[in-house]
Amino acid sequence: MPPKPYVDMINVNLTGLLYTATLAAYYWNLQGPPAPEQDKVFIVVATNIAYCPMPGFVGYSASKMGARGLWKSLRETDQFKTSCRTNLLAPHIVRSPMTAGTQPIFDAAGRAIQVNPSKAFDLHDDMADMDGAKCFKEHWENETKFVWDVFSNSAQMSM
Repeated sequence: MPPKPYVDMINVNLTGLLYTATLAAYYWNLQGPPAPEQDKVFIVVATNIAYCPMPGFVGYSASKMGARGLWKSLRETDQFKTSCRTNLLAPHIVRSPMTAGTQPIFDAAGRAIQVNPSKAFDLHDDMADMDGAKCFKEHWENETKFVWDVFSNSAQMSM
């Protein structure tokens, strides 16, 4: 019998986000249109994997690409257009207890939020229908090979 797929990441990163968005829209719309001083913002947290998938992280990639797709859809719905702004945060790898074993990646590439090691990188994922995945693709292909080569070499050295 084949193994069951691991769907916890999709349940947390996508299904949970959908529940949160549904509740936010419901309660914000009960309040009516916001006054000028009531600037409401719905922030979706994804990762740069929402723009280009990472081999070996199928469920995580799917959940973050799904979060980005949900964000793009939400910002076009009447419920969200009339009650708040929607934004997406897509950081690179962030230092945390969960990523403690990835120190070689930080040493090689630095800490970044949609940047390469030398400069900030504008993804142009905005209302002008420009897709960040297109401009990020070349950067991702070059940078990922370097980072994973370093990570792979480091992992082999520690064995």
